[in-house]
Amino acid sequence: MEILVTLVMVVLGLGLLWAVKMLGSTVAGRTRARGASRSQARRHFVNAAQLLAKSRSPGNAGAVGRKIAREAVAEADAAILLDPKDAALHIVKSLALQQLGRPAAALRSLTTALAKPASRSLSPSERAEALAKRASLFLEQGKGRRGLDLAIADLEESLSLKADNVDVQCMLANCYEKNGQKVKAVAAYQKSLALDPDFSEAKKGLSKVES
Repeated sequence: MEILVTLVMVVLGLGLLWAVKMLGSTVAGRTRARGASRSQARRHFVNAAQLLAKSRSPGNAGAVGRKIAREAVAEADAAILLDPKDAALHIVKSLALQQLGRPAAALRSLTTALAKPASRSLSPSERAEALAKRASLFLEQGKGRRGLDLAIADLEESLSLKADNVDVQCMLANCYEKNGQKVKAVAAYQKSLALDPDFSEAKKGLSKVES
């Protein structure tokens, strides 16, 4: 369980960087092509991303950080109103909601991003990242066997789109282990180590499941 929590936190921590740097650049290109309303959506998106980063700053802990995160949600909502079919906008809202300690609402926003029509705006690698992020939310909410099954499905699809993500591969191995699928867990840990022979979490997991 400790290894799984560590891997979830890695994915969650990378979420903001991914959304702002990768999806932010793609939404910029798309909004220029779609006209004034999309440009306004982009401005709201950038504001939301900046506010979200600010809310996560060590100097903005507690009530101050939550207030800034709520402002980020408001900016994301304004962007979504203008361009509801862009997955990046739903993703940055999801991250802000998670920052507010609202995982169920964050999960709904991320699911919207992964469903049509918004999902059409995602490249395969972006969809892979979004699926891994949603899997981490399923695990964070701790919804028992169903949550674990949903996380496994998302992680498997994520790896089918982007097979070289060692953190996702190891998270899947942990999920298999928790689900009693020992053979699959061993294979997934071995794939993690093939990608990164020094990955300590995969080494610990493989040693545990083989003992």
